[in-house]
Amino acid sequence: MQFDLTHIQNILDYTFNNQELLRQAFIRRSYSVENGGENNEVLEFIGDSILDLIIVKLLTSINLQIDCINKNSQFHSRYNENQLTEIKKVLVERKMLARKIDEFGLANYLIMGKGEIKNKAQNEDSVKEDLFEAVIGAVALDSKWDIESVTNVVNRLLKPLEILKNIEI
Repeated sequence: MQFDLTHIQNILDYTFNNQELLRQAFIRRSYSVENGGENNEVLEFIGDSILDLIIVKLLTSINLQIDCINKNSQFHSRYNENQLTEIKKVLVERKMLARKIDEFGLANYLIMGKGEIKNKAQNEDSVKEDLFEAVIGAVALDSKWDIESVTNVVNRLLKPLEILKNIEI
């Protein structure tokens, strides 16, 4: 499939200032070993961390709408730490991120080495999870760490509020 930056940016609802960062998010290490250049591994690391931050921020904002500041001006959550951990785990688990990549057909744009192409690595959940995180990392860097921009892309791709409606704790 032709690498279509405009189509991918439309899916993300985010326009990159540095479109090379977006392209890099799709480049697997196997390709960069064979052809030189950078790959998506560091973007994936960044995306994994910022995704956790955004999900925790979302979970606390949901609590804010309910009763998070009690009469003593202390933070209060209707969920305990274990419950919040379980909710977060559901939102950022490998299968969930892979499913969201599938919904948007983004794995079709992966740029891989010959071995990964032969083995159809784009079908593996771990590869799709890496891609999800790399895209988030690329948005974070491109937006100069603008949390609102990154949150918008996470909401667009993951739709966490829809998922939360179906979680029972």
